[in-house]
Amino acid sequence: MRIFDIKKRYKLLLRYKEIANILIKHGLGFVIEKIGIFRLLNIRSRFSRLLSTEENPHKIGTLPERIKSALEELGPTFIKFGQLLSLRPDMLPEALVTELSKLLDEVEPFPFETVLAIIEEEYKRPHGEIFSEITPEPVGSASIAQVHKAILLNGDKVIIKVRRPEIEKTIESDIEILFNFAKMLANRFPEVRLYEPVRMVSEFARHIRREIDFGIEAQNCERFHKNFAETPAVHIPTVYQQYTTERLLVLEYISGIKADRVEELKALGFDLKSIAHNGASAFFKMILIDGLFHGDPHPANVFIRYDGTIAFIDFGITGKLTEEHQTRVVNMFLGLMTKDSDKIMKNLLVMGVMPDNIDIGLLRYEIDEFIDDYYGRPLKNIELGKLMLQTIKIAVRHKIRVPAE
Repeated sequence: MRIFDIKKRYKLLLRYKEIANILIKHGLGFVIEKIGIFRLLNIRSRFSRLLSTEENPHKIGTLPERIKSALEELGPTFIKFGQLLSLRPDMLPEALVTELSKLLDEVEPFPFETVLAIIEEEYKRPHGEIFSEITPEPVGSASIAQVHKAILLNGDKVIIKVRRPEIEKTIESDIEILFNFAKMLANRFPEVRLYEPVRMVSEFARHIRREIDFGIEAQNCERFHKNFAETPAVHIPTVYQQYTTERLLVLEYISGIKADRVEELKALGFDLKSIAHNGASAFFKMILIDGLFHGDPHPANVFIRYDGTIAFIDFGITGKLTEEHQTRVVNMFLGLMTKDSDKIMKNLLVMGVMPDNIDIGLLRYEIDEFIDDYYGRPLKNIELGKLMLQTIKIAVRHKIRVPAE
């Protein structure tokens, strides 16, 4: 075995042990035992008996809360993986989905000197030849990158998104570990195979590898910019392609108010109904017309500009829908509006992967019951998120695998 391979395996072993210690710290030692990490690390069984119980007296919080805290401590790859899982209510209990949706991607900033060194390394020239000013204090510091305000020599106000040093190496080693965990889960728990854990990690790996390549994010941003060029109510920041690399992204600086600061928007006299209408229209356009949608639309990524337009930022994660998927989504909504359970059922079956022993009669009965709960109810009394979640739960009960999109 080559020395490089020995070093790599040694680093992976250290990471496994670090993961095991963090899980134990948060009262999740039972996960180690069930997946088989104790055997992998050659840890004696007495430690397994001591630390693997869910009744750990030192645990703090509910199980979902402890899982969330452990993922945050495990670092960027696991935080991102938890955020992806929070978008899969077809796979996880509602309480866990709720906690994972709260995962914070905020970490200590790396030094400004390192920021300047990366900029000059990428451009092969002094930063002063491109920027007249770079604010030393970051406006945001996340697990993959941190963001600084800056001014170009021509006076344009921009933000610079700088990838963390060595982050790609950390992510690659953690992806390998996640693949091993997924294989262990699939081998030890037949009921988990329905959710194809290895395929899920593969999907995650593709997403996060694309997210750390800022050239791809710049391309995504330009596609959204083109799609919304004729939509005055929506603003997509301009990309400065000449200054964008795999490790650096330079975008137009967006000034505005985060979309969830409702009281602040009210105090400034914004028309909230108009904003809500424009925001809903933007998402319907993404999903039903463009087939390309923002994959991470939390409040920090949606701003209301002072002219009332809606600005979307951070296009590291995007989703795509084929024309067929778009048609199926529309047909399901039409089925709900027209009380046509057959239309909903047929599209649900075509969209998902069905088990051989599916009970069509019971599925139709549950869909009819679902429609009765909503049909005729005023739109203001319908929570769209809850409605979609119930649809997914029906699919899960009948072991219909819902596509990730």
